[in-house]
Amino acid sequence: MNDRQEKTITAKAGETFEIRLWEDRTRGELWVSTYDSEQMLLIDDDFERKSGGTINDSGTRIFQFQADQPGTYELAFEKRLGWRFTAIKRRDYVVSVKS
Repeated sequence: MNDRQEKTITAKAGETFEIRLWEDRTRGELWVSTYDSEQMLLIDDDFERKSGGTINDSGTRIFQFQADQPGTYELAFEKRLGWRFTAIKRRDYVVSVKS
């Protein structure tokens, strides 16, 4: 199943913006980002575990990016499982950076 979604993000040049995506590491899920590193920088990639006493290793993956120049940029995330060759989900973003 390939679930595809596109969202628009508005950011200010020189300031960070974040994208939060659910990830279940117990199942082997991993979000992989694709972007032009000359347009945006990945500032931080963190994982916030869900609390609640379960044995699952699931939670929110938090990506922080920064674009220094105004413009419109593309950013894509694919959720992958270690044993599959294709993504199970995809999130496409259009990042509009204003001065």
